[in-house]
Amino acid sequence: MDTSMMESEGRPGSAGWPTRVLIAVRDPDLVGDIRTALTAAPYRFHLLGVVDPKIDPALVAWCARGDAVLIGSEEWGALGRRHPNEFAALNERHTVVVICTDEQFADVLLIKRGTPSGLVVQDRRHALSAEMIEVALHGNLVISEAQFDRVRRNAHRLSIVGQLGQRDRAVLNWLATGLSNEAIADALKVSISEVKVSIASLMRRLKLKKRVALAVFAVSAGLSPSGGRGRSAVNAQD
Repeated sequence: MDTSMMESEGRPGSAGWPTRVLIAVRDPDLVGDIRTALTAAPYRFHLLGVVDPKIDPALVAWCARGDAVLIGSEEWGALGRRHPNEFAALNERHTVVVICTDEQFADVLLIKRGTPSGLVVQDRRHALSAEMIEVALHGNLVISEAQFDRVRRNAHRLSIVGQLGQRDRAVLNWLATGLSNEAIADALKVSISEVKVSIASLMRRLKLKKRVALAVFAVSAGLSPSGGRGRSAVNAQD
């Protein structure tokens, strides 16, 4: 753990003091990006330090040192799954901003055991900035225009799923398991040609150009042969 920058002076969030921030991220590249963004605006942020979270209750004790916690998406999800009580305490007592990559976007939005104060989805084509972090600290979602468009399109696709016929919905559910057309046909006790017709219909209705994109959408939507849908699809690629 890097505690070289941790200080006890000053009251967190008091007038005249920058926002005190603790970074709880394991990815060294992401830590570097966050450090660069924070140190570019020292009048706004005071970096308390960086913890290398092993996803245990001790993280919460360290978080008590700061105003805000910038936590990686993987660490956030693991803490919620393994230590729900500490996870709840972290959410109640601190401003929590989840930092994730574009590829992790779907998983972050679907965390069920709490809601972060803010979320920054880092588009690797653009540098993480102090302004982005500051906006997220005020409880906002920070995404690029392209990411927003994808979320909007996939929200529309989810509404279409509810209108599908029984056969098309069953095929889409099985696509989420990664099975081949032949295996899906066997599972549904229909012909391979019928499965292919359903897939073509699904691609047309959901405006997806490839079978793999259709399968990714089904996985992101939390579809399964049992018919459940426990997640919201935001990460399907056109």
